[in-house]
Amino acid sequence: MNKRKSRGIDFGIGTISVYILLLVALGTYFTPVLKIEVPLFGVKKWSTHDFVKRIPMKFSSQKEKSSDFKVDQDFFETIKKIFPKKEGVGAAQPQTAPTALVAAVIIPVALALTYLLVLLGLIFVSIGKWSAVFFSSIFSVCTAVCALFASYYLGAAANQAFADAVAKAGENFLGVVTKNFIPKNTIQLDLGLYLLVGFTILSFFSV
Repeated sequence: MNKRKSRGIDFGIGTISVYILLLVALGTYFTPVLKIEVPLFGVKKWSTHDFVKRIPMKFSSQKEKSSDFKVDQDFFETIKKIFPKKEGVGAAQPQTAPTALVAAVIIPVALALTYLLVLLGLIFVSIGKWSAVFFSSIFSVCTAVCALFASYYLGAAANQAFADAVAKAGENFLGVVTKNFIPKNTIQLDLGLYLLVGFTILSFFSV
């Protein structure tokens, strides 16, 4: 951490650069961070804003329970529908792989925390609290990287699920034909997540 005034506001080049980096990181709030391609439905993209505004859907008592894919459904429900179901011991219905659900929860939570920490960092820079800026920058990098790795894992898990489905279909007599009809759902990182991770890291090294 660079030597800065513990009290008061320093409007030097270093302060301005940190302020700009944090502003740019905060500006990626509406930029897509993740995209899912579902055959017959096309590509659906999510920004952190999309994650946050759909949180109330989870608590709605009037929520529909349908097995059909909907373009405007929340991210967590999408993950449950595109991943293969596994029979649970003593469960009434097949359950989605728990690791995929955990990753689907980590991503929006980590992203929301990252933007909250970036916002706090901007406030701390404005009032000259550089020790607080330093720690908020550390935690924002950690949460952003956490969202990055969770997204990578979810994408790899989707690819593995498709490979397993194709292999399982190939075991049947008509496997050569049926495996060509297995939908390949892909989960990929989008520009917003790369920008968020990059600018949080740059802001940390600029503090």
